[in-house]
Amino acid sequence: MKTILMTCCLCCLTLAMQAQDTFRVMFYNVENLFDCEDDPEKDDEEFLPEATRAWTPERYRTKLDCIGKVVYAAGGDVVPDLVGLCEVESDRCLRDLTERSLLREAGYRYVMTSSPDQRGIDVALLYQRDSFRLLHHRSISVSPEKAGKPTRDILHVSGQVAGGDTLDVFVCHLPSRSEGQEKSEPYRVYVAGVIRAAADSVMVVRHSPNVII
Repeated sequence: MKTILMTCCLCCLTLAMQAQDTFRVMFYNVENLFDCEDDPEKDDEEFLPEATRAWTPERYRTKLDCIGKVVYAAGGDVVPDLVGLCEVESDRCLRDLTERSLLREAGYRYVMTSSPDQRGIDVALLYQRDSFRLLHHRSISVSPEKAGKPTRDILHVSGQVAGGDTLDVFVCHLPSRSEGQEKSEPYRVYVAGVIRAAADSVMVVRHSPNVII
């Protein structure tokens, strides 16, 4: 049976996978997970200790621990097998989240994009190696001319679950509505079309496709 699931905002899905009791998938917009260091290639100056947000190492560590608490709470007795994240600034943020926060005992590994977004925010996927064997991952770039301005790449991750099925996951963060819905909608629709085309290509080549967007 062909399966396509779409997730949005903060949610956790529990799926019945072949020969596997449960497989939990979560998506979480962590809302400006920035480290405290200036990256000269990104517009991240507001997230520095001396900036108006006063983004100190202490506040950064507190945010990491709060994210860890949410992931644990969403998983219940067992943490989710996959956690899609958006609005993550850097590889350092994910290392700190998976190795130095309350989430460190969960044993997550991760993959992420490196997008041309002007603020430097990206999308990522945390995964449990004992229930999701990573096979392949890639970033799907979005034309800045058609998306209005440089925006986040789409992360496509393929992996094998314990039952032997292949699962394809697309983690995405559509262009912002900050300039108003009327102006941003064509860009969002365009990016949605890019995602649809990528998902369609998977549906064609997989014998029994399972896709989560």
